[in-house]
Amino acid sequence: MNRYSIKDLEKLCGIKAHTIRIWESRYQTLSPKRTDTNIRYYTDVDVKRIMNFGLLNQHGFKISSVAKMSDEELKETVESILKSSNGHTAYINLFLGAMLDLDEGKFQEVFIDAESKFGFEETVVEIFYPLLNKIGVMWRVDKVSPAQEHFISNLVRTKLIAGIDTLQLNEESSNQQKVVMYLPEHEMHELGLLFYSFLFLILIDKLFVVSFYLFLTLNIHLKLQDEF
Repeated sequence: MNRYSIKDLEKLCGIKAHTIRIWESRYQTLSPKRTDTNIRYYTDVDVKRIMNFGLLNQHGFKISSVAKMSDEELKETVESILKSSNGHTAYINLFLGAMLDLDEGKFQEVFIDAESKFGFEETVVEIFYPLLNKIGVMWRVDKVSPAQEHFISNLVRTKLIAGIDTLQLNEESSNQQKVVMYLPEHEMHELGLLFYSFLFLILIDKLFVVSFYLFLTLNIHLKLQDEF
């Protein structure tokens, strides 16, 4: 189980620690636990809960009213907001919730809804990219487990590969340039490479590039031959 300080919640949820404390003391929005040395900490459940509280508050709900909702009412209200909202933040938070719960069904459900509303390209650029940035922050401060990180990364990777596969290159012409994209030597995490290759393929017609080579890794001392 991950443990979070109130500062961690502030960074992850975008809500000031002072505000979280007020909500907690006035409305019992959260019930932090304590370590053997009496240090307060929060759990994955608390992270999801405070993200939902923040979302509803941004959409005009009073925290005093939200605090009285059952977990099921809170979930239904958030989903209702999601369906009527054109923003990306709610989807990022829902994907984070799916990651924390290791819930692939929820991930797929949120993805289908986001893609139908924004399209694949916008979902990748405006939702997946900031999502991965936020997960990177969580990883660096040891607030996400390897299982959770691998879970969400693999699902995003699958979507990116499927999206790349739908993009077609033009027929090759002698006056068009060729491009090689690769990871630095010893770097094996390819999500960034897949993300930028997807963006590149979207722009490929404008750049007059038709031949596209994607390598997991390439020795940086390797001299590229003329065929590239």
